Amino acid sequence: MLLYSLCSKLLLGAVSQTQRRNFILFVGTDSISVRNLDKTKSGGYRIHPYEQNLYFVRRFIMEIKYVLKNEITISQQNMLKIIKQTCFGIDIETIINDKEKGHPFGAVELGVFLLFDEDIIVGCVYVYKRLTEYDGQEYYIGGLGGLAVMPEYQGKGYARQLSEKALKMCYDIGVDVACLFMNKEESISQFYEKLGYVFLDRECYYFDSLCNESFFDNVMILGLNNKDMAEKILATNHKFHYGIEEGCW
Repeated sequence: MLLYSLCSKLLLGAVSQTQRRNFILFVGTDSISVRNLDKTKSGGYRIHPYEQNLYFVRRFIMEIKYVLKNEITISQQNMLKIIKQTCFGIDIETIINDKEKGHPFGAVELGVFLLFDEDIIVGCVYVYKRLTEYDGQEYYIGGLGGLAVMPEYQGKGYARQLSEKALKMCYDIGVDVACLFMNKEESISQFYEKLGYVFLDRECYYFDSLCNESFFDNVMILGLNNKDMAEKILATNHKFHYGIEEGCW
C-alpha cells in the first residue's frame, strides 16, 4: 500500500490539473500507469486508445542481485527454501539430511543471482565452476543450476534474465563448458535449447553424497570459453564426468 501511495502521487504529479479530472490509474503486476479517458456520447468514459496518452509508467522495484555463497543471510536462505519447495515440489533439505541415501545435490555453488520484488526473493539461479577433465585434457566445467521463479512472476521474462546473467558471469570467470542436468521429457528443456544448450546423448557421471560414482543420461552442454571442447564432448564418446567433487547441477 505504501508503494501504491507513493506511485500514485508521482503519477498525479505528471498529469495537469485539467487532465486530472479524466484519468484512470492502472495497477499491473509490475507497473503502474495513468491513461487519459475520453467522454462518450452517453456521458460515460472510455480509455483513450493511443499510446501517447500514457502519461507515466513506473516499474515496481524488481531487481536482480548477485550474492556470494558465504554472504547469503539466514532470511534469504529461508526464502530460497520456500522457492525450491514451491517450484520443484521437493524438500531438498530433507533429502540432503538423509545420510543413508546418496543424492546429487552436494555441488557447492560460487554464488546465486536473486530476483527481488522489493525485499522479497521471488526467483533465483545458482552459479557453478569446478575443474574436471575430458579425454585427459583439463578444463573448467560449470554453468547455472537451480533456476526457479515463483509462479506469479513466471511468463514475464525473469527466468531468461536470470539465466543470461548467470551465463555471462560463468563466461567472465572462465568457465569453459556449461552443463546442466535436465530431463528430456520436461518442456523447460526447450527454454535451455533457446539459450544454446544441446543434449549429450550418453551417460554423464558424478559422485553422489556417499562418494559413490553414479550417472544419468540427461545432461545438456553449452560451450562458453572453450567451444572446441564442447564440440569434442558432443562429437566423441569418451567418459563425461562432473569431476572429483561431490554432486552436480
